[in-house]
Amino acid sequence: MKKNKNWLVLIFGLVLLLGLGQAAQAILVAPPGPPDPNTTALPPPGFGVPLWYQDANGLRLELCLPNAAEQAAGACINAPVPVFPIAFPNNFPDESFWFAATPNQLVVPANGALAVPGKGILVLALELAFAQGGVVDGDQIVFSRLRYRIDVPVAGQYTVTTPYGIFSGPSENVTTPGIAAINVSRDIGVNPGVYTGALFGDIGPFLRPSLTPGGGALGFFTDPLLRPGASYLSPPGAVGPVTGGTTGNIFRVDGPAGSNFGGTGVDFLQTDQFALQGRVFNGKVPTPLSGALATYRRPAVGTGFVDVSANSAATAIVTIAPAGQIPATPMLTDPGTGKFAAHIPITQTTILPDFLSVTAVNPSLDPFNSPTTIGPNLMDLVTVTAAEYDPFVLTLTIRAVSSDEVFPPVLTATGFGNLTSGNITVNNVNAPPTTVTVTSSKGGSGTHAVISVPPVSGTRATYCRPAVGNGVVEAFAKSAPTATLTVSDPTGQVPTMTMATSPIPLVPSDPSYGKFFAQTPITGSTILPATLTIKADNTATNPSIPPVSVGVDLEDLVTITLAEYDPVNKILNIQAN
Repeated sequence: MKKNKNWLVLIFGLVLLLGLGQAAQAILVAPPGPPDPNTTALPPPGFGVPLWYQDANGLRLELCLPNAAEQAAGACINAPVPVFPIAFPNNFPDESFWFAATPNQLVVPANGALAVPGKGILVLALELAFAQGGVVDGDQIVFSRLRYRIDVPVAGQYTVTTPYGIFSGPSENVTTPGIAAINVSRDIGVNPGVYTGALFGDIGPFLRPSLTPGGGALGFFTDPLLRPGASYLSPPGAVGPVTGGTTGNIFRVDGPAGSNFGGTGVDFLQTDQFALQGRVFNGKVPTPLSGALATYRRPAVGTGFVDVSANSAATAIVTIAPAGQIPATPMLTDPGTGKFAAHIPITQTTILPDFLSVTAVNPSLDPFNSPTTIGPNLMDLVTVTAAEYDPFVLTLTIRAVSSDEVFPPVLTATGFGNLTSGNITVNNVNAPPTTVTVTSSKGGSGTHAVISVPPVSGTRATYCRPAVGNGVVEAFAKSAPTATLTVSDPTGQVPTMTMATSPIPLVPSDPSYGKFFAQTPITGSTILPATLTIKADNTATNPSIPPVSVGVDLEDLVTITLAEYDPVNKILNIQAN
């Protein structure tokens, strides 16, 4: 195999990592994110990837993310997006390119193992994609690609000539001829977040259009109807000769002698006709834009709001594009802070989009800055109101609410399941987590620390002892519905009572606990203790959990029978018994 040695050079600020042979260069841009709290500088956006790559000839190509006109014309080869402007990550192509070159397909005549004519294809590219396929921040990969797939009629050694290498090795030695018998993909730099790997691939220098293969490069193509001020390697859809290849400027496949690969008596096929994609970097750095957050509150009654916040340059203008029934909205800022916000009223019936497009421009720096658009998800707000663990019955109770009261989303406690009417009780939890997180099907989430609740709570013991007749001692408590509660007097004067489910709402309703009540008569001569003991026994349900006893002060009941204020004499009269 013979191929060009395309070791590349990467610039990090002023630090150079030098390689050998033909060079390409890239400036890396920090991914979108919140600003460093210790500085007023914001990380410049670039979707977490380089703004441009530069070849040994000094040509810089930027990532060709299209506007509507460019996409319609095919000026940028990318997976189509449904609306414009492009916004990361929700309205962003899963494949896009700094550079792409594809020659005309070779048509392989029917012969030998090919019952019908076959084909030979070549793809040359410097590409942005995502490791798992979907557009997810952190999954970005930038790689160089040299791929060829060739249908061959007979077995034997083949030679593939491309602008960036001549290949005649084991991969081109065919033992089983047929469709795609030669199938090679040289993808270099496929580690997420590592953008230096592509610099050591096969691509470079970038091919340019020419009148003849290997001739002088033609000028860049411009069309203000596509994008004002933009320059392209070639007009969209144009096919023709190229120059700049290191091992020629053709795509050629040579078959074994006598293979008739190109037809009777012809053992090769080749083309010098290439389609090119590449948009020349215009020197404009994207306007800083980061930390975009979009949330909404939709109450059952009254006005709701969509709240959007973002960070940009202090001199920027930040706007929200119309979406759903959300109107175009300028974001407000306090001068000099670089912090922007919008507070947009909505009703119960407002149609909300899945995400919003936030765009920042900086006219004070034009032409040195270009617009930047990012697309934060529009999410509800989730509030976890309780996360209680009961070691007495080994249950974890989680309660949460969403800010969308009109169309309640599905709330899910991570690791435990969906909430019903805002509640979930998980049984047989021996080791509770320190925190729980509840997520919403509308994108919001909330976290709450897990708090252990006492096995017995809400306790109270009172007595009433009239001057004539019998009195009464009453006890109240709250515990697990399956527990058996008893009340006893350490001195033995008050009879032991078994508590029953109380009809008296001593404490606020809680679906995970029962309320218990007990009552016993006393006489005027009964000697009352200072405290009673309430014992909760749940061993019938959980034998491993021992009974729990708590002391409760025995209190009299005070009734205020009168509370009057005389404003004339400024007298407050209070009577109680």
